[in-house]
Amino acid sequence: MIYIASPYTHDDHIVVEKRYKQTQEYVGQLFKERVWAFSPIVHCHTIAKMYGLPTDAHYWLEYNLHMLTRADALHVLQLYDWEGSVGVRNEVFFWNALKYDALITAVLPGSRNKRLYAAGDFLELLEGEA
Repeated sequence: MIYIASPYTHDDHIVVEKRYKQTQEYVGQLFKERVWAFSPIVHCHTIAKMYGLPTDAHYWLEYNLHMLTRADALHVLQLYDWEGSVGVRNEVFFWNALKYDALITAVLPGSRNKRLYAAGDFLELLEGEA
């Protein structure tokens, strides 16, 4: 199963909705190809809205890391301002600690372009953006 890390929280609700829809579109494309993936954003967005749950990375950290332990691969969806996402950063750091020699696939939204990174190299990329 592929775990999809993508930015979500933002002060502007329009940005949040756009991120949700872009992530949903990517997961939908994978499903069409019968590639099984899990996105906490796609899975929890509506539930959080319906039940008034927090939408910040801290609230969802334990759940996201629990699901990440079950993943065979990590894709980072590089949506607007992805480098500044606390949630994406947490997921990448945890992935690196959990599966140090595993690869991370970086995905540009709306395209089929993907780039593979060693987990440590991707961490360096994130740290360079911080």
